Amino acid sequence: MKLQKVKIKRGVHIRNKKIVKEGQAWSIDLIIAVVIFVLIISIVYTFINRPKNVSPDDLREEGKHIAIQLNTGPHDCDFITNNVIDREQLEICYEMNAEDRAAWKRAMNIRSNYCVYIQDQNGRVISVANKTGFGDGELEVGGVNCNELLP
Repeated sequence: MKLQKVKIKRGVHIRNKKIVKEGQAWSIDLIIAVVIFVLIISIVYTFINRPKNVSPDDLREEGKHIAIQLNTGPHDCDFITNNVIDREQLEICYEMNAEDRAAWKRAMNIRSNYCVYIQDQNGRVISVANKTGFGDGELEVGGVNCNELLP
């Protein structure tokens, strides 16, 4: 019987006179790949959804645009006629906004967060459906959240 010289590569074993390749330990590779993938997706999502910087002048212009739309707009939310508020139409507008704020924002062509509130000639806030106003609840009017119930 002659002995043969066999080169054994790393990861190869001889078992029962047969050469058997060892399975690759890929679980750590998979975990690292998944972590990198999730990290990349998170970074892309953050850049896409980060808030855009809006200047105060842009906000003033958009506020004027909203006032004009509420006064003359060809939609169901024109509750101001000749500087007089139609209370019934205001309630309808409030309900439309409460049902689907995103659709209302599109209909009014508004890009920023907003809060529509009414003041009398003395600067006091007039309630809309017993609330400060309507719009994004995270905004404040005189220290009170936009959609908060008035006492």
